[in-house]
Amino acid sequence: MKAEKKYKKSKEEENLQIQICDYLSQHGIFYFSIPNEHGEKVGRLKKMGLCGGMPDLGILHNKKIYFIEVKSKEGILKKNQKLIQPKIAELGFDVITVYSFSEAVLFLHGKEIIYV
Repeated sequence: MKAEKKYKKSKEEENLQIQICDYLSQHGIFYFSIPNEHGEKVGRLKKMGLCGGMPDLGILHNKKIYFIEVKSKEGILKKNQKLIQPKIAELGFDVITVYSFSEAVLFLHGKEIIYV
């Protein structure tokens, strides 16, 4: 079995995701992380439902699900992320890649998840 290259989120991406999570928490929004960084057990994790390329965060609000992929300013989507986002959108769910806190805030306000 071919070993998958392990991806490690950059500190900038980690900090941006934490900032977004803090903002969601401050506004009482229910969200969850979708960890997709795999190690040696990727085959077993796939059998247990791991779906590589899923966005970093899921938000449940007003009977809808929203997805946010968090990237640093220099970050680029991996191949599996480029493939999964259109599938999510085809199923009728909102999905976005954000490269800054302000982009995340604009999305959250635009979707009326958080009101100003």
